[in-house]
Amino acid sequence: MPYFSILMTRDSTESAHVAVEAADAREAYDEARKIVSEADWTLDEENFHGASDIYLGDSDNDIQEIDAETFAKMTAPAPEAAAPEVLKSLLQEAIDAWPQFDRDDGDPEAEVNGGDLVEWFGDFRERVRQALGVTAAKVDPAQDPA
Repeated sequence: MPYFSILMTRDSTESAHVAVEAADAREAYDEARKIVSEADWTLDEENFHGASDIYLGDSDNDIQEIDAETFAKMTAPAPEAAAPEVLKSLLQEAIDAWPQFDRDDGDPEAEVNGGDLVEWFGDFRERVRQALGVTAAKVDPAQDPA
């Protein structure tokens, strides 16, 4: 069965592509309407009161047949977001690990050692990356500004 990308529009400023598997473009549109609900479009309590008015988007590109790879990418689950308490804990760690930034008493022990900070930050970044479920980006050495 073919795959389709349907451009659904809520108003002139909000639209989204919905990917479905369907026999033809008409069935794809019907399936997309089943997926998109009013709740999917409500950004906050001030927007879009009342019944949803979802319709096909731009008629030039509203329904397109797509390949299996594109369908898989469009329907892949989003990475899980880190729990707010985990992120809060990481931010608190950044404050607690460097109390020197809070002191202004002229004490030489209160000075921030740049090398120590860079080393700590490199480790901290990895913990944040893990909490967010983000993989390390590959940097092309030829493109590295360092």
